Amino acid sequence: MIEQRLPFEDDEQAADLEWFQEWAAGIRWTFAKTVPDQPHEYWRAGADPDYPRLAGMIRRHGTSRSWPPATSELHGKVRPRPYRYLQVGDYEFGLDPPAS
Repeated sequence: MIEQRLPFEDDEQAADLEWFQEWAAGIRWTFAKTVPDQPHEYWRAGADPDYPRLAGMIRRHGTSRSWPPATSELHGKVRPRPYRYLQVGDYEFGLDPPAS
């Protein structure tokens, strides 16, 4: 379970966090082997009925930055694109394709 609370200030945001913690704990995450200098895990959204809610949370509460970062071996080989990430404790959650 992800324990660290997000800096949410109202009941709607607190409900989002509670739902997200339960959702993330129940997902089967897969380590991404193709980008070893940028270790991360992913899950296959497929027909996940919770995907729209997750995407909405990341859009509302996340922050934007480009990927790949300048420190990646992919930098210069792959055109950087803006992504939104949601930071929860030591983890960041993003969407592919990017959530704009």
